[in-house]
Amino acid sequence: MFFYVFKGDGTTLFSPEFERQGLAALFGMNILQVFNSPTLTIAIEGRNQDQTTFSSIGTFSAITTSGLKTSDQGGLPEILRFSFTTSGATTRMDRRGRSLRSP
Repeated sequence: MFFYVFKGDGTTLFSPEFERQGLAALFGMNILQVFNSPTLTIAIEGRNQDQTTFSSIGTFSAITTSGLKTSDQGGLPEILRFSFTTSGATTRMDRRGRSLRSP
């Protein structure tokens, strides 16, 4: 899966839901670029087929730099998703890293 967070205003964004492939997993996120010193928080959330709400499974350490980040989790429910939240100094950027005006 590939995600690109353009605007970091504290709003939480979610990945598409996906089915687990086992009872435990080592999740990896390759952070390509970080602009204007924000902190990115990535949480792993899950639920079983018969549930309607997601609960937190675990998180990645607070992310402030680019590179490969990992989180080792066990006891996974049937359906998973990631949540992405930024905090700190962030701006909206285009694909070339140029600042855009807020809508």
